Amino acid sequence: MGPPLKLFKNQKYQELKQECIKDSRLFCDPTFLPENDSLFYNRLLPGKVVWKRPQDICDDPHLIVGNISNHQLTQGRLGHKPMVSAFSCLAVQESHWTKSPNQEEQEVETDWGLLKGHTYTMTDIRKIRLGERLVEVFSAEKVYMVRLRNPLGRQEWSGPWSEISEEWQQLTASDRKNLGLVMSDDGEFWMSLEDFCRNFHKLNVCRNVNNPIFGRKELESVLGCWTVDDDPLMNRSGGCYNNRDTFLQNPQYIFTVPEDGHKVIMSLQQKDLRTYRRMGRPDNYIIGFELFKVEMNRKFRLHHLYIQERAGTSTYIDTRTVFLSKYLKKGNYVLVPTMFQHGRTSEFLLRIFSEVPVQLRELTLDMPKMSCWNLARGYPKVVTQITVHSAEDLEKKYANETVNPYLVIKCGKEEVRSPVQKNTVHAIFDTQAIFYRRTTDIPIIVQVWNSRKFCDQFLGQVTLDADPSDCRDLKSLYLRKKGGPTAKVKQGHISFKVISSDDLTEL
Repeated sequence: MGPPLKLFKNQKYQELKQECIKDSRLFCDPTFLPENDSLFYNRLLPGKVVWKRPQDICDDPHLIVGNISNHQLTQGRLGHKPMVSAFSCLAVQESHWTKSPNQEEQEVETDWGLLKGHTYTMTDIRKIRLGERLVEVFSAEKVYMVRLRNPLGRQEWSGPWSEISEEWQQLTASDRKNLGLVMSDDGEFWMSLEDFCRNFHKLNVCRNVNNPIFGRKELESVLGCWTVDDDPLMNRSGGCYNNRDTFLQNPQYIFTVPEDGHKVIMSLQQKDLRTYRRMGRPDNYIIGFELFKVEMNRKFRLHHLYIQERAGTSTYIDTRTVFLSKYLKKGNYVLVPTMFQHGRTSEFLLRIFSEVPVQLRELTLDMPKMSCWNLARGYPKVVTQITVHSAEDLEKKYANETVNPYLVIKCGKEEVRSPVQKNTVHAIFDTQAIFYRRTTDIPIIVQVWNSRKFCDQFLGQVTLDADPSDCRDLKSLYLRKKGGPTAKVKQGHISFKVISSDDLTEL
């Protein structure tokens, strides 16, 4: 079963239709009035605009006539070129396309047949290795090629590698087929990557996330807002990463990648501000977001970035939507959506497309809640972060033994387990954990285990008081047997950084 239908600006088709029938009137969309102000923000109209309904244009109007074809799409003088080009890409998918009315195209042609200001669709990219005969012809072993399509189906490239070029004529039909230099549509043409870079200055990549080629993606989304408050713990408009003192006062969202190597596409979309432009509001705010790899057991908001890894950052730009696509390792990640400037208010939509569910949720609490249970057993007084960087020179009982180490980090009844590292005695973990402790008398224990088929093998541990006064620099300690900090030393050592504070909102 598909996702529930989402109404655009709460418009219900059947209700609108019945109201128009009852009042004997034609529908006029109050969110897109037939006025010149609805067409452009920052530039003048290309000429006089007359608003017409389909029946005013022809006697028998139809949205689709005959078979679907990308050649039926032209933007006209008022058209949105990137949008029409995107429609042209989707024209080959019958369930995803629409048409726009035909109007005269007025654009300036370059010396090589391209249209200035026009949008083309990239349909293929190839790294071509030339055979012995062609190497002699082109004096090169490989050529990088780009295939483009003109959505209008005409005005093709006439430069090098075009169908009328010397380069193209040097290739037989068999050469073109073997090299993959084929064209499936009128309006398509090939050009070298160098010529592409010389003639085009902007490239937009559109992802159709659910299709047979790339597989189906899980979608998780949340609505949020940037709000202003004088209390730093309540403020949710801290500005971009440059504002280090206030950056983490933005909304924060955590998600979990269950295995290494999953591709995650993140999208931040701001509210449509077009309806406010008469009030002097900008068309779009400058927005972006930051991504941090955090502790495996984090439940509360970030307050300072001491040990967290900065895993990614989007572009900061005044567009409606910004994206970031990353292959991520297993673990927890906190995404921080921001406006470039702090102290502003607006709404946003955050979406994550992933190969598996990632449990996207907002972090709203700054510290554990005060409760009867906490009062009975003791409310936390110390917060401790630990990052175990590595475990090295681990014990082998015999030379050809396979060691698959992993960590278990314990504090009281709570524990965090790292992924298993395969066949190494020098394991890099960079595993993070955070604990809220009633007292430093409850130690933090880091154990190293060897993952085996039937029974895992204990390799050693370190026991840490992790007092707030302790040094926060990177440390290295030898592993010991079970029994506390004075137990017998075992082979191997771990490198780690531990930070403790009696201010529960410091970390």
